[in-house]
Amino acid sequence: MMALIMETAADVSRQTTDTSIGHEKSYDIEKDAASVSERSERISSVQAPDEAYQPPLSKTTSHKSVVEITLSRLASHLTTRDIRDPGPPPDGGFTAWLQVFLCWLVILNTWGFVLSFGAFQTYYSETLNMDPSTVSWIGSIQAWLMFFLGAFSGRALDAGLFRPTIIIGILFQVIGMFMMSLSTKYWQLFITQGVLTGLGGGIFFCPSLGLLSTYFQKRRGIALGIATTGNSTGGMIFPLMVQQLLPKLGFAWTVRVLAFFNLVSLALVIAFMKPRLPPRKSGPIIEWSAVKDIPYVLFVAAVFLLIMAMYWVFYYVSNFSPR
Repeated sequence: MMALIMETAADVSRQTTDTSIGHEKSYDIEKDAASVSERSERISSVQAPDEAYQPPLSKTTSHKSVVEITLSRLASHLTTRDIRDPGPPPDGGFTAWLQVFLCWLVILNTWGFVLSFGAFQTYYSETLNMDPSTVSWIGSIQAWLMFFLGAFSGRALDAGLFRPTIIIGILFQVIGMFMMSLSTKYWQLFITQGVLTGLGGGIFFCPSLGLLSTYFQKRRGIALGIATTGNSTGGMIFPLMVQQLLPKLGFAWTVRVLAFFNLVSLALVIAFMKPRLPPRKSGPIIEWSAVKDIPYVLFVAAVFLLIMAMYWVFYYVSNFSPR
């Protein structure tokens, strides 16, 4: 009996040992298989040189790409370089007539403000106790800068830089008017009202008028005629505002009211005035061949004499009006 028990125990021990050895062999086989698989992957990566290595994007590269995209979109919004040739002018429609209204606002706030200098002329002569001819230099420089800079700023429209041009010009004009409200001396008024507002108006007036012409062909004369009525409208509105507000608010707040009026109306111009043509190559800055055109030269001379006589009346007529 004891012999049988001992023999059975020996058989169980041998079976347990065999099972343990089998598990160890199975683990070794799995380990060898994993090693072979890893070597195969290494070999395949070495044997496939055609596949380009794609390094992970660094934070600097990602930041640069975001900046480049942002600048590209900003340049696309500020310039007309992405505009393709839209064809002939629409000669009507909501967008075209909206440009007429916006150009009317531009002329009202530029030339309308220039024509209102007569109201300031009388006030400056009295408060500063200066000769009217000296005071009129403020308005003369303002009007001269409007005309002079317009001969060059219009080329910004051809270059596709309409929006940055009008933004810069409007900033000059509005800042000049707000600084004008703080002025108490002649030289301060000369710089703020004469130089700054003259620079601003000269920068954005001509491109706005040129933009309007791109929307019309057959009706261009009507559109430009309607827009230029802003000149006379501003020449009525601004002097009336000055005459009514000066006794009630004083000079500083009267000018600030005019400045806020400019700010609101010209903000509409920045927001909704839209160029429709791509950039184009401009001609020479001075067209010397035009000097040989006698009818053209006579026309320019006539306009020069007309403007000189007209602005003399605008600036000095208020000095002869009843107090």
